Amino acid sequence: GTVMRGTVRNITNFGVFVEIEPGIDGLVHISDLSWTKKVRHPGELVKKGQEMDVVVLNIDTDERRISLGHKQVETNPWTHFTEVYAPGTETEGTIVRLEDDNVIVNLPLDVEATIPSSELKHGSDENMRRYYPLGEKLTGLRIVRCDPSQKEIVASETASEVEAERAKVAQERQVKRAKRDEERADVREYQKQAAASGPTTLAELSGLEALKSKMEAQEAAAAEAADDAAAESAATSEGEEPAEEEDNS
Repeated sequence: GTVMRGTVRNITNFGVFVEIEPGIDGLVHISDLSWTKKVRHPGELVKKGQEMDVVVLNIDTDERRISLGHKQVETNPWTHFTEVYAPGTETEGTIVRLEDDNVIVNLPLDVEATIPSSELKHGSDENMRRYYPLGEKLTGLRIVRCDPSQKEIVASETASEVEAERAKVAQERQVKRAKRDEERADVREYQKQAAASGPTTLAELSGLEALKSKMEAQEAAAAEAADDAAAESAATSEGEEPAEEEDNS
């Protein structure tokens, strides 16, 4: 519809009455005030007497009621948010308030996100409020959920650390596994070589055995030859007369 400029005449719990023409008011329901902000009371966003851009959403002639929209002046940014703030995305945010021990931050695209106390580094601390002063910037946030229908983005302050710790543990496991696999491969290689070199070792042993036999045969032959020589020598000396010794007495 056509964008019109009106003036806020009255603010109630459920919405804002805006005069769009002299004597003609329309109601902007609380749900049609903002695409991004979770409005608890319209007074958080608008003040009486201020000008406001609106579009006509519906005209009920019987009830003589005009429904207006303020957020519809702009296109729904959630299509963009769901891309920018997809789960797992890292971002930062400025603390705008604390609700039930949850920290509410404003993200860079001017949309709020909730960090539940369970996802806060100091969420369990009884003095947690001093850790999260208004206006403080929190970095290293991780988007956990982005739900356009609920206008809700949930972030975590601890997810990045937890993930880094998990990655570290996984890395250590991988290194250990690689080392174990390497050791197993070394053992297999050793066994393979041992199996392959088994026959060679036997061959070497039988070679040594042959060499030993050869040496023993040679020794035996040498001994036999020595015996023959000794016997021959003995036989020769038997045929000779022993030399008589001179008696000089």
